[in-house]
Amino acid sequence: MVNPSVMRLSKSKVGAWEWCQYSWALQNILNIQGSMHTATTTGIDAHQMVEDYYNAMMAIESEDEIIPFVEEYIPTNIPNDNMDAIEHLDACIELDLARLGALKEAGHCLLTYGKPIGIENYIRLDDDNTTQHSEFSGMIDLAFRELDGGVGIYDLKTGRDKGIENHRFELMIYKWLWEESHPGDEVTAVGIIWSKTRRVQIEEPTTRSYNSALRKVQRVRDRIAEAHKNATEENPLAGFKKALRNPVPCSWCAVEHKKICWKEEYDIDIS
Repeated sequence: MVNPSVMRLSKSKVGAWEWCQYSWALQNILNIQGSMHTATTTGIDAHQMVEDYYNAMMAIESEDEIIPFVEEYIPTNIPNDNMDAIEHLDACIELDLARLGALKEAGHCLLTYGKPIGIENYIRLDDDNTTQHSEFSGMIDLAFRELDGGVGIYDLKTGRDKGIENHRFELMIYKWLWEESHPGDEVTAVGIIWSKTRRVQIEEPTTRSYNSALRKVQRVRDRIAEAHKNATEENPLAGFKKALRNPVPCSWCAVEHKKICWKEEYDIDIS
């Protein structure tokens, strides 16, 4: 049986824990994976198309070629023939043209500040006995060199525009991951790219938000360990509470998890 108290965490695992402990345990302890929603599939496909676009931009070595490349870019790969994902790529290209045009007009080097320095970076921190927040991993969508010499971390969101204030936790986690894995770098800007509404929100990280995010990671880790204390061989999920807050989060729960949970809780077979 998996011991979750020593499990590697991630931003998504922390979020899933706060959503519903029981669903989290079904996936992470019993390894019962849930099927993806259509919106999730579109998000994955859109991220792949944006990654392909920026990887092609990274190969450009002449400053004069960057803006023409963006203006003329046509995707050569549409994952799963998902036409909805193209709209999100088009939004990123539109935002990029405005960003690159402003940089050029101000006289800044597009090779230095226009191209990203990181694309879909998977970062894994291992336990080195120097931090209580060890054993953590995450994927950073985009990183750019900022004009102040620091690094800007940006996350692409294909869903509803909820405002950057609702995503500070994950942005601070990405700041932590980048700085831990890139000694000497300081993340001086974080932002959200809202491809559905075609806008970008950027803010400067604060010490308060940063420390709050790290405390949250440790708090969730402690609560997972506490819940695991009640595990038995017969019922390994005994200590993990069910959210059961209809219509949220049950309405978004994976049907594979809902079948188990609702059968136990209400004796309802939704199969």
